[in-house]
Amino acid sequence: MLHPYLCAGLSLPRLVVRDVARFRLGSHGLQVFKGRISDPPVPFAKRACPCCARVEGVRRRVVGPVDTEHHLLFKCTATEAVRQKYPRLAQMNDLRRLFQSEDVSAVAHFVSECMRVRGV
Repeated sequence: MLHPYLCAGLSLPRLVVRDVARFRLGSHGLQVFKGRISDPPVPFAKRACPCCARVEGVRRRVVGPVDTEHHLLFKCTATEAVRQKYPRLAQMNDLRRLFQSEDVSAVAHFVSECMRVRGV
């Protein structure tokens, strides 16, 4: 059975469908993905969001939230304007609930716009 966003793809722009597919497959430019495929792999806790991270201390250590899919959609400072545009979706604060939403088109555009704002 196809996921609803793929069926709705007939009415969604191709780039939106592509962004959602990349997001769902984990094949995007978030640090959680980049750190996993780098050689050697970056420890999970050190895969900080480049928009929200800050440098601390004499050793210039980067600290901040891990750049995950959840962080991108619901927490990242760079995507705040997108969350304000889709307040009902942003309030879900849960990926499973988000993708079970009836409004497939809004979810697809929300995910795509967040990815585009961050350039991932």
